[in-house]
Amino acid sequence: MRRPRTLLICAVFAAVGCDGGTLDVEIPGFEGPAEQAPPDPAGGPQEVAIPPDEIPPAATCGDGVATPGEFCPEPPRALPGRVQAHRVRVVDWDGDRRPDVIAAGGEGVVLVWRTSARRQLLAFAVLAAPTLASDLAFGDFDGDGDLDLASSGLSADGTWIEWQRAAGFSPGPRLEMPAASALAAGDVDGDGRPDLVLADVDGGGVTALSTGADFAATAWATGVRPASVVLRDIDGDGNLDALVANTGEAEPARDTVTVRFGDGRGGFADRVDVVVGNAPVWADAADLDGDGVLDLVAVNYGTPEGGEYLGGDTLSVVRGLGGRGFAPALDWPTGNGPVHLALADVDRDGDIDVVTADRGDYDPLFDISRGGTTVTTLFNDGAGGFAERLTIGLPSRPVAVEIADLDLDDSLELLVACPEERAVYEIEQAP
Repeated sequence: MRRPRTLLICAVFAAVGCDGGTLDVEIPGFEGPAEQAPPDPAGGPQEVAIPPDEIPPAATCGDGVATPGEFCPEPPRALPGRVQAHRVRVVDWDGDRRPDVIAAGGEGVVLVWRTSARRQLLAFAVLAAPTLASDLAFGDFDGDGDLDLASSGLSADGTWIEWQRAAGFSPGPRLEMPAASALAAGDVDGDGRPDLVLADVDGGGVTALSTGADFAATAWATGVRPASVVLRDIDGDGNLDALVANTGEAEPARDTVTVRFGDGRGGFADRVDVVVGNAPVWADAADLDGDGVLDLVAVNYGTPEGGEYLGGDTLSVVRGLGGRGFAPALDWPTGNGPVHLALADVDRDGDIDVVTADRGDYDPLFDISRGGTTVTTLFNDGAGGFAERLTIGLPSRPVAVEIADLDLDDSLELLVACPEERAVYEIEQAP
């Protein structure tokens, strides 16, 4: 029996199913800053406490002294303004050398939080985006020296590019592309300008868009139902490669991550498919064991079968052997229903850790979700193992997580998109 992976991907990018929801923020076009409504004290996002049995056991945690190996999360706090966020990114959007937060919303908007001089995040702009916006990518796509934004969607709206100008924002091209579950930017053709690569969830491949005058598109096949794409130099040849998580179909052996190796001229002719866990939804790469070679990681959601999810709730770690070789995957437990991951050294011990957004199980028969509502930090032991983990509760189901040092204090914060709550939550660390 064919498993309902389409519904699985819809569940990841929408509050329930594939409905876009109701717009909660004013859209002032492209005329600059806009005032945003604060969270509703009665029914909106609230701070939640971390359950006592999930507080880190280290006696020195939160004593005011930052110690390598500590991760001391504060309770989640909602950022001002409400948006049905499906992806959250961090970038210096306004050029002030401070990181800003940008979220793609299901209602067809992008909400921008600017980091002020007092290191506070203030909602200050709303941009248009495809309905059910799935991802964001940034780069100087038009070559004018300003950072521009590209947003992809799971709707029929295609992919949009917004140009950033001195007086505000102006709409760029709206590219008629297939529904894309993910989007990445990087110079894949060696012309010095960022290009775009989209994961075509229905077509079963990635599409590379050159940022030339005509945005020429070239499609490359991957595994079945690609859900994510990132650009990394996997084989160390100096060219960006496309790493794709394929949610697969009926046979678990077809649940893979695909590496499409870039040739530096815009092509991705060579590929390797690596078997991971059941229904991988997101994949990325980093040097996890300190050998100078990138390793692959993927979060596995699992597959609905008889009212239960099979083979999911894991992180697959695939050790890179150098060049284009990979060891068999090893799986580590995560929270319930992981759908996204981010990589960073969150406990400052010199090793790359993994943080997963755990949405919970989605029942396509009754169109409801169960479990989840957590983010899980898996701590790297220095050799690429992740036996130790910490789970943090959230008010609702997350679908994306990002890691950044927002207040420039050398301590990393987590940013979590929760579309059902129409909120982006910040989780700070206490030294």
